[in-house]
This record gives sequence, C-alpha cells and structure tokens, in this order.
Amino acid sequence: MTKLHSNTMNDFRIICSFLDSSLSFLSQNPSSLVEVLDATVMLKNTESEKNEMKELSKACLNKIDLLHTKGASLNLLNIDDIAQKRLMLNINSPKSRWQILETKLDIFKDKLENQLSNVNQILERDTKIITSDLKECSTRWGLLKPSKHRHCYDNFSKAYSSEKYSSRQ
Repeated sequence: MTKLHSNTMNDFRIICSFLDSSLSFLSQNPSSLVEVLDATVMLKNTESEKNEMKELSKACLNKIDLLHTKGASLNLLNIDDIAQKRLMLNINSPKSRWQILETKLDIFKDKLENQLSNVNQILERDTKIITSDLKECSTRWGLLKPSKHRHCYDNFSKAYSSEKYSSRQ
C-alpha cells in the first residue's frame, strides 16, 4: 500500500506540474509573428500531451479511490486531502483544473487566430508599401537612365512584371 501511495502521489505531482505549466503558457499574449508561430507549436504539443495526462489523471483517481477504501485504516491519506485531489483530477467536474484548462485552451486558440489575422494584415500592408516603392523606383529609373541602356530597363520591367505575375499564382 505504501508503494501504491508513493506512486499515486508521484503521478499526482506530474499531472499538477503539467497543469501548472499549461495554464502558465496559456496566459501569454503573443504578438509578433515569431511569438504566434511558437505559441501555435506549443499549443499543439500541449493538446497532444493533455490527452496523455487525462489518462494518467483517470488512473490516478482510481488509485486514490483504492487508497481511500483500502488504505484508510493505514492512515495513508488525509480525508480532506483525498477530496481536494479528487476534485482537482476529476475530468468532468466543472471546478476541476481540467475544465479550467479546456476553457483557457479555447480562449487561447481564439487569441492566436486573432493575432495571426493581425500579423497577416500587417504583412499585406507592408507588401503593398514595398510594391508601391518598387514601382516608383522603377518609374524614376526609367525616366533618369541613360538612353543607351534602355534594354536594361526593358529587361528589368519584364522581369519585374513576370515575377509579379508568377508570385500571384
């Protein structure tokens, strides 16, 4: 029984550590493209690890129940401690940390989607500005270049327009 108690408490610590780190991660507010991409990868890792931890949580609950029924006479667990651990580990309880994690995961997904949309808008705006600057530079070059190098300008114009066409496809 003491080995079961030790194993259960170790599993409980692993689950709590996962929940703590996940909830901490989900409180971040990524804003740059790199932060959003990193957060997306971390979110996928958290979601895949969450399923494993939920299974461990179910097993841990079963062990706690077993310890409660068989180990109560050995004074291995405090009754208040059992109730607290059961509430924390119960996947379906509305007050469990698992439900808090699920809620925060949904909120974080929405936040990432909004941030990614914002980053896309910034990139599109910057692309338009750069394209406009390139057109202006090309036009200015066409007006100021020496006439004997006209073929260079024509080649540049053809390359620019074909690049522009091929990048949109």
